[in-house]
Amino acid sequence: MGRFALLAALAMLGACAPAFNAPAEIRESVSERVRDAGLDPEAAFAAKGFVTRGYLTGHGAPDILIDYEAFPAGVYCGTGGCPLEIWVKDGAGPYRKAFDRQVLSHAIQSRNGRVWLAADVHHILCSAPAATSCSYAFAWKDGGENGGYFAPAALGAAEASYASPLLQATPFDLDAAPIEVTSTIERFEHNCARARGDGDASEAVGYGPDLNGDGRREIVFDGRYATCRLRDGAPVKPICFADTCGTIVFIAPSLPNAPWMKGFSRIEPVDFDYAFTAAGARMRLIAPCTAETCEVTPLTWSTASQRLE
Repeated sequence: MGRFALLAALAMLGACAPAFNAPAEIRESVSERVRDAGLDPEAAFAAKGFVTRGYLTGHGAPDILIDYEAFPAGVYCGTGGCPLEIWVKDGAGPYRKAFDRQVLSHAIQSRNGRVWLAADVHHILCSAPAATSCSYAFAWKDGGENGGYFAPAALGAAEASYASPLLQATPFDLDAAPIEVTSTIERFEHNCARARGDGDASEAVGYGPDLNGDGRREIVFDGRYATCRLRDGAPVKPICFADTCGTIVFIAPSLPNAPWMKGFSRIEPVDFDYAFTAAGARMRLIAPCTAETCEVTPLTWSTASQRLE
């Protein structure tokens, strides 16, 4: 049996594996989360299915899944589902958390030697108001930040599209964001303050897919999810200049310590999504709908202009 075929078989069996003692770094983190809720960590670790092994990354060590749906009485679950954590091990280092999201359901799936996490999430995370849930496929990407990460992909189908903002495998770390991104947030909040409002752009920033073929994911500022409100909670329009209230795609630099450049920007926020195929991902602009269907314009990376056009 080939390596990828073996990994695929192990992936399908991982979720059925019996509970075992999780590594110390996982037990410490999970115990703190459980204790913060006033609950007993030992009761959690003793619950059937709370800790299982899976094989999603292809690393030598198994990946560890922490499924809070298995916690007694389902105290962590709500309309958005239950928290799911996935811990991965890079080489000789300790386990680290690479996935932490609220999901309605999940399963490890495989096809043609490729393995991914299939997750159903609340429709509000997919900009699909008419649905009750929507599906995501998360595949492991080697390299890049911290040695690898889970990212949306099209594996269960020939093509998949996801609305912006992309669901992040873990919350976006604003403290580690490049200065080009944090300064955009600061300018938005300043422009909101000029309108006597309180600005919050933390939900407007997230990772997008690799859009220029260099193997690195981009960072997207989506002004539709930046809020500006008065003290009584009423929304107010910030006094914006340039693209600080719009849509910006920051392209990852090819050299260490080089700046992140704008590969796409609009003064006003635009509607867009991402289309995923085996060949990669593309950003698509969505025009206002005048009928049952909406006009969609795919953007392509131009090496000449260093822009998405």
